[in-house]
Amino acid sequence: MSGAATTGFSVIVPTRNRPQQLETCLTAMAQLAYPRDRYEVIVVDDGGETGVEEIVRRFVPSMTVIATRCEHGGPAAARNFGVTRSSRDRLAFTDDDCSVDPQWLTALDARLAANPQAMVGGRVINALAANPYSSASQSLQDFLYHWYHEKGRGQLPFFTTNNLAMTRRDFDRIGGFDVSFTFASEDRDISDRGAHAGMDLVYAPEAIVRHAHDLDLRQFITQHFRYGQGAAHFHEARASRRRDRVRLEPAAFYLGMMGSPMSDQITRSLPALALLFISQSASFLGFAHARATRRAADTK
Repeated sequence: MSGAATTGFSVIVPTRNRPQQLETCLTAMAQLAYPRDRYEVIVVDDGGETGVEEIVRRFVPSMTVIATRCEHGGPAAARNFGVTRSSRDRLAFTDDDCSVDPQWLTALDARLAANPQAMVGGRVINALAANPYSSASQSLQDFLYHWYHEKGRGQLPFFTTNNLAMTRRDFDRIGGFDVSFTFASEDRDISDRGAHAGMDLVYAPEAIVRHAHDLDLRQFITQHFRYGQGAAHFHEARASRRRDRVRLEPAAFYLGMMGSPMSDQITRSLPALALLFISQSASFLGFAHARATRRAADTK
């Protein structure tokens, strides 16, 4: 970014080969109850085979929106690339399979005004309530937010990157997203680096995004296996950054996951309880696989 930034938000949306989801995302973005001259939307095509220019062009009459493209490097790299095209002093991030609430930017704006050196994360709601895999995945995310931000427990609070905001100044100060995270845990990493740099992590449940991540059983298992791989990378990076050993959450965290109030829909349903067990097993296997792979590489 060259020169002084204009007051307002640059909303960064990475996408790859999901034209229908992107169109739904931009439809919601065009309905934001926020001054049109105070936000821009930057759609970053992460090296996809299906172009996004035609979809983006349809929304030009409704808002300031541009399409740009980078080589495929994953969502973290795509978001960084989008930020280099931004012109506003505040950044907001969401994903192409998300629909923002009309008051989304208004809520994030108010939180950042009250906490100018904060990383602000909003509330994510599952938009596919009839899909048991999407519901189970979001329920786990809800538990994490309840544990870290509402109860103030745990040592590793974070916000997901489909509902995240901060100033451009702080984004540059902490170095943006780590592009070595090509699928998962870039959200945990940037949150941890922000906290380590003195930023407050402020939860804004009034800033709402609806997430429509359609999953089947195979995709659900693969997702959580890769979450485990990402978690291993994150814990190693965090330990190295803080010159500490790899630290996981205490047993109370996992017991809380099973018994928390937000997990009622899981604990009351044997199929949903099975999905919770499957997700955590897949995450553990992904974590163990990544750690074993790293040790094998280190011994060569």
